[in-house]
Amino acid sequence: KEVCTDDRFGIDARSHHGDVYMNEFYSSKSLNHPWEALRGLSNSFAYNHEDTDKDMMSPQELVEFFVDIISHNGNLNLVVGPDPTGKIPELQAERLRALGRWIKVNAEAIYGSRALAPYADGDVCYTRSKDGRFAYAICKKWPGRSLTLKGIHAQPGAQIQMLGVA
Repeated sequence: KEVCTDDRFGIDARSHHGDVYMNEFYSSKSLNHPWEALRGLSNSFAYNHEDTDKDMMSPQELVEFFVDIISHNGNLNLVVGPDPTGKIPELQAERLRALGRWIKVNAEAIYGSRALAPYADGDVCYTRSKDGRFAYAICKKWPGRSLTLKGIHAQPGAQIQMLGVA
C-alpha cells in the first residue's frame, strides 16, 4: 500500500519534510508542493462545550477559507468532533451542511482541480480542470450585477457559464 507522510515533526520542520506540508490554523500556501490546512471550526480541535456561534467560523468564512486553500494547491483537513452523547453539535453541523451545499453546486471547480495562475485576484480565486480544458473563477463575494475577471481571459469563441445556473 502507498502511504503519505506529513511534516508535523515540529515547528522547525514545517515546510521542509514529508509528502504533504501541514499547518494548523494558518496557511503556508505552497504552490509547488502538496500542502494541507488542519483546523477546527473554532479555535479548538473537535468538540468544545464552551464554543458559541461567535467562536466558530461562519458558514461564509468556511467557504471562503476552503476556496482560498483549493485555489492555492492545498487540501482542507477540517476537524469536527462529537459531543459526549456522540452527536455532532448543531453549531458544527450547520457549517458542514453549508459547505456541502456550496460544494454540491461548485464540485466541478473543486474535485480533481488544479491551481491556476494567478491563483487569486481580490475576491476571485482560480482553479482549472485536471486536463486543463476548463478554467474556473470562484467569486467569494459577488460584487453586484456583473463580475470582471482581471486574472484570466477567455479564448475567442469560448463558452462561459455560471455553475449552478441553468
